Amino acid sequence: MAKNISHSDFPVIENIKNAYKDYFKFLEAKEHIKMFDFCEEALTILSKKYILAVFSNSSKHTLERDLEKFAHFFSVVLGEESVTKPKPSGEGILKVMEILKYSDKNNVFYVGDSIVDIIAAKDAGVKSIAVSSGMSLKKDLEKAKPDYLFENILEMAKQLGWKKT
Repeated sequence: MAKNISHSDFPVIENIKNAYKDYFKFLEAKEHIKMFDFCEEALTILSKKYILAVFSNSSKHTLERDLEKFAHFFSVVLGEESVTKPKPSGEGILKVMEILKYSDKNNVFYVGDSIVDIIAAKDAGVKSIAVSSGMSLKKDLEKAKPDYLFENILEMAKQLGWKKT
């Protein structure tokens, strides 16, 4: 628990999280979503070597709305309603692997921008890749000890894009 948060703060924090999630379910929220300029380039590089999928604690509806321009890069898109336990559980990652009929955990990478993503990858027994251009600070990601840490997905794509699947 953080130093400045007490147990009495948890209901307030939970209300804020719920309000945030509720807002981002609306179509109007898309106006506030901006993809990094290099996303398409990174996904193009990665899709030439890897099978790409998405698992998120967001709803599938929200993911499809926000990833609309990039949907063709992904073989599977799963949201929170696809699992019984959200991240930090690795259940969603394992479910994606099951759908893709892929069992070699040594060649599965889960990319995320938060500590729960790193924990979920570890829970699923796959490699974790953290990018520090998103939700969490680099120093916090480092503490969670991902297998790889990149500044952003384009740097990751350029470094990992050469590797054969």
